[in-house]
Amino acid sequence: MSNTKQAAMMGQMVTVTKQYQRTYIAGRRNWLAVDTPPATGWIVGFRTIYDGYVDWDTGEYGQKESGNYFVPTGHHECILVAFSPRQKPVNVPPDGFTIAAAKGEA
Repeated sequence: MSNTKQAAMMGQMVTVTKQYQRTYIAGRRNWLAVDTPPATGWIVGFRTIYDGYVDWDTGEYGQKESGNYFVPTGHHECILVAFSPRQKPVNVPPDGFTIAAAKGEA
């Protein structure tokens, strides 16, 4: 999605029907799109989230040299939607929302 299109979408009211949920399967972080009850919020940003795992590098002869590092295995583009000014935004897949009708429109 282009920056121009993203900027035009900022602040729009949307109805969310799916969101990404973080799961851990065999030590690997995965983001799964799950259905949610419809809720109305507004778009506050855009983000890329990554599937993957943390690898522990012990170095040669068991000496810790490099430390821990994240190994990405996949990525998902998402839209950040807030339902309240005091609530953390949720990660919504691009197919998990619809633009809400403005008041007075039907």
